[in-house]
Amino acid sequence: MTATAPLFGWMMGAVGEDGASDAELYRNMMSDADLGYALGYDAPWIVEHHFSNYYPTPSPMIVLSHIAARYPDFGLGTAVIVTPWHHPLRIAEEIAMLSLFSEAPLRIGLGRGMAPLEYEAFGISLFEAKDRFEEIREIIRLALRGRPFTYAGKHYRIDRETILRPTPRMNNVSFFGAISQPSSAGKIADLELQPMMTGQAPLEEQRAILDAWSAATLARGGNADALKVVSPILIMADTDREALELAREYVPRWFKLQVEHYAADEKLYGNVPSYASFAETFRQRVANCNPDNLGRLFEVSLIGSAETVCARLQRFLDVGYNYVMIQPSLPGMPHHIRQDWLTRFGRDVMPKFGAQPRQRLRTVSRLGAAR
Repeated sequence: MTATAPLFGWMMGAVGEDGASDAELYRNMMSDADLGYALGYDAPWIVEHHFSNYYPTPSPMIVLSHIAARYPDFGLGTAVIVTPWHHPLRIAEEIAMLSLFSEAPLRIGLGRGMAPLEYEAFGISLFEAKDRFEEIREIIRLALRGRPFTYAGKHYRIDRETILRPTPRMNNVSFFGAISQPSSAGKIADLELQPMMTGQAPLEEQRAILDAWSAATLARGGNADALKVVSPILIMADTDREALELAREYVPRWFKLQVEHYAADEKLYGNVPSYASFAETFRQRVANCNPDNLGRLFEVSLIGSAETVCARLQRFLDVGYNYVMIQPSLPGMPHHIRQDWLTRFGRDVMPKFGAQPRQRLRTVSRLGAAR
């Protein structure tokens, strides 16, 4: 269907049925890693969230290092590390360490987040998020060169000449930036980050964002022939009707959890210049809690039988994406349903787009013990 085979990963989240313990959520998440590896996915991608039921994985790098120990040839991704909540040197150090533990590509997504509860808990001003994000990106870039450096910025200073240890293996590390609106595409390109989007906007808007990112990349002399990541919702069943019924049951629960997590005091944050679109985004989340409002989102989601999902997937590839990070990890559902969707996509969809079985570097003989 495509000239160059796309890559496929999935958003791996600590979610499950109501009442499940965190230990159970983590066990099931790691079971998903086992399944994804066996099915030939490129990588699991881990989110970062704190202090709520919304994907409680406060350290994506710990999760990924655990996976690297099991499967050193399994790609790894973050979607995303929320950089303003960390010291940039610690982020760079952890990337360097993981680059040595893993023999596969590390796809490091960076973002600045928008949940006031997390910013407030860490004592970081949401008003500073954009500037901190940009400074941290530059410090990470300097640190990972493996040479002595200093840095003087508005929020961060490294006065003493510093060299990162361990020395990273950069040939397997690439960086991505979350783009939530068209105006961000140029800035993500200027920061030398490859584009990553949820895929929830109309397809023509997504195409325009990718075009804007490519134009900005070329304007600064960069290479626009890069991975372009989209993360659409995945819900599969034998028939489109069955899949749609599942979507109407579980997708609104996902948005209700988002509404709880991202709630903001409008008086405090209504005038944050770099978050001008926050209020509209939040209103859309509230609307999406009602299944009757989800028609447009379902139109740009991978919902249906294998045949329907293949057709919808092709539309994303036609827009310009070449990496599809499916999102099957919705809250409230039994774990076996999520694994069924992962299996159906890996078995019935990925091979039709040229996905090849992974050439494993080794067999993990003590998998049972690792579990």
